Amino acid sequence: MSSQIPVRVDAFRLAERGVRHSGVLPLRQMPRLQSAVSRAEGDAKCDLVFSHSRYTGSQLRGSLQADIELVCQRCMKPFVFSISTDFCFKLVEHEVISDDEFSETEILLAPEGMLDIVTFVEDELLLSIPVVPSHNNEKDCDEWVQQLLSQRATLDEEEGEDSADKGENPFAVLANLKKH
Repeated sequence: MSSQIPVRVDAFRLAERGVRHSGVLPLRQMPRLQSAVSRAEGDAKCDLVFSHSRYTGSQLRGSLQADIELVCQRCMKPFVFSISTDFCFKLVEHEVISDDEFSETEILLAPEGMLDIVTFVEDELLLSIPVVPSHNNEKDCDEWVQQLLSQRATLDEEEGEDSADKGENPFAVLANLKKH
């Protein structure tokens, strides 16, 4: 075990040796993640286990945890989103069609046996971000929603007064049709 995660590794060699890397990767090293979120500071906690068996081949299993800041699409205010994800990948060197079509293990391409750990972790974090980020608890958006509802009620009241002043009923034509 180490607290320093290597940036690029020979995945198949580590799998044969059964190596485990646990530690942190700075989120500032992940430019695509930085551009996809409101703010990403701190570190991603990583636990990466490389393994190999004659039945499963070479695999990468593990977990990731990170806190990022997203913008709630309900109230448009920033909030902290905690990512916690587990994964299991079968390592392959070339793009091939798997003989086992029903395998639940995803494929991870490691060209020439090399795997860029930072890019892999960044990909997993990006895939964990919700399509429409929002507070988990709607009460966090309540203040904004209450403002919006009160503004809408005010607008509805004003529109109601305007139509009452005109005295026109949009359904009056239907009443005439019903008589015939």
